[in-house]
Amino acid sequence: MSKKKGLDFASLIDEEMHVRLVTASAYRRLRFRRLAEIREGDKNFTQRFMGNKMGLKDGQAWIARFEAGGQDVKLSTLECYVSALGCQLEWGIVDSGGNSVPGFTSAELEKRDITFEGLGAEAQKTGL
Repeated sequence: MSKKKGLDFASLIDEEMHVRLVTASAYRRLRFRRLAEIREGDKNFTQRFMGNKMGLKDGQAWIARFEAGGQDVKLSTLECYVSALGCQLEWGIVDSGGNSVPGFTSAELEKRDITFEGLGAEAQKTGL
């Protein structure tokens, strides 16, 4: 009986890339822990309250899994969670030297002459 050969992801990337991916994964989990700290401490919201605020059917269980940080969530889901906290998500890109790559913060984007053509009807309605 022959075994199917699966894709060996580790063989496709070099050691430096592997270290960056593992580090990014660890930072992602730390960020989700920090979100839980904000929810619990700064906002004093329960997981059930957050789930209801986000319109989730099984909110408490979903929020618990989300905050554990093991999932790969969509950006829109993260934005919804942060919005339910009463906050706004800011994101940016940092190059390999640790320098911020300009042009990604809301403040920087607001300075640009942005047109909404091609972004879809929903983005045009909301102004995003």
